[in-house]
Amino acid sequence: MRPFIYDFKRSFVRVSTITLLVLFVLAGVGFGYLIGRGVKADIPMKYSIVGVLVGNTVEGIVIGPHGNPSPGVKVELIAINSVINQTVSLVEYSNSSGYVKFIINESFLSPEELVLHEENGKNATISLVSPFKREVGTIILLSPAIIFNYSFIYASPYTLLQQQGAGFPVCALIANYYPNGSLRVYLANTMPDYFYYGIEPLGSSQSSALTPLDHLGVGIYSLILNVGKLTPGRAYQLVFKTSSNQTFSFYFTSLTPYISEEEVSSVIFNISTFVTYFPIIFLYLAYVLIAKPKNYGALDFLFSMPITRGEIFISRYLGGILTALASTALLFIASYLTLSVIVGVTINGLVFLYLFLGVFLSLISFYGLMLLLATLFNSSSAYMAISILVYILFTFIETLVFAILEFMGYDIAKYEAYLSYNAPMNFLSYIAYKMVGASPPSPLYLNPPLEIATAILWIALPTALAYLKFTEYFKVRKLIRSGS
Repeated sequence: MRPFIYDFKRSFVRVSTITLLVLFVLAGVGFGYLIGRGVKADIPMKYSIVGVLVGNTVEGIVIGPHGNPSPGVKVELIAINSVINQTVSLVEYSNSSGYVKFIINESFLSPEELVLHEENGKNATISLVSPFKREVGTIILLSPAIIFNYSFIYASPYTLLQQQGAGFPVCALIANYYPNGSLRVYLANTMPDYFYYGIEPLGSSQSSALTPLDHLGVGIYSLILNVGKLTPGRAYQLVFKTSSNQTFSFYFTSLTPYISEEEVSSVIFNISTFVTYFPIIFLYLAYVLIAKPKNYGALDFLFSMPITRGEIFISRYLGGILTALASTALLFIASYLTLSVIVGVTINGLVFLYLFLGVFLSLISFYGLMLLLATLFNSSSAYMAISILVYILFTFIETLVFAILEFMGYDIAKYEAYLSYNAPMNFLSYIAYKMVGASPPSPLYLNPPLEIATAILWIALPTALAYLKFTEYFKVRKLIRSGS
């Protein structure tokens, strides 16, 4: 068995390592579920409406923050009476089914906007096209039916692009995306036909099987689409076909940049606990593999064997790297499988790859720093005291000091990421943000080559110094010079 494999087994197959790793794998499952919930969560304060304007009747469904019909919402229809030059308004409240209806009489000639009065005081305004036109002494119906809808920017991983305009007989509105991978769509129509619907890839030469929809008639209806297994980033079309062979297509794509930014933020936030606390294991591994054997003379026995100091160090260093690789991989695999299998969301694989490399390299950086401390102190107790102090310094005190200085007016927060062993994670998470076209939480990185150099230095410098100290390189060089 290769020595570094043996050291990997010694470092990885330990009760402390396995226990903490099991906890973090379970946390990975939990993180995956939380990330999925975060990606699919509806945003509060979101009200929308979908409806039709038929003749002199305005009717619609008010949709609340959770994608369901919302009762008790105040809806105001504002119009201008061009004859007497007066603004008039009608007020109705959505009923228990979220339904609201206005009857426009002849004196109420030009309905121009529909206002939803939200609970938070912010209003949504919908512009309407007047169904009437006044000529000399008469009132003429301008359009027999008008479809309208309105929605705030909605946090769904799908964006619906639809054909819409005055007189267009069908419109569709995405109202929510649920944790089981289903999409709620509201449909408004003015056609007394039977409808069939289906989802097919945009540009596909083969038509998918269409599912019959109940006889709709004129009105607003909702349907649930199972879209959780669609290929991320690919364009699809939601197709409605009538019994009279008319086809209406609504184009949508999955995983828009907005939601990708949400994904990145959710993933980074939910692995922060792992990045913060799992390095404790590597503090302990440096104690077990270097500091403790050195203190109790076990290394002296190894030095008497036909093996060099450098080979011992490299073996134990590689064992720690394999431990970091295995533990990080298990966490991310658990999170990814939870997202894709249980929750039904497929997150951009490159985002996961960048963040995986960031966590893995940051663990290696911390492990190299702990090995350096283990080689500097002959007492294992001194190593434990100093290493715990260093861990607390980088994890808690440094962040607090920078926050205080920033609060005092010193513009130095952007330098904090350079002065931490987490430099690889900081840089690669920044790359993950930029990859999806999102803005990082704060503009920390102005010089990418410097970020790369900093990450490399945090990995290489402590490890190189630890190697030189462990192998007594300078002492050997001094003896060679003295002998010559």
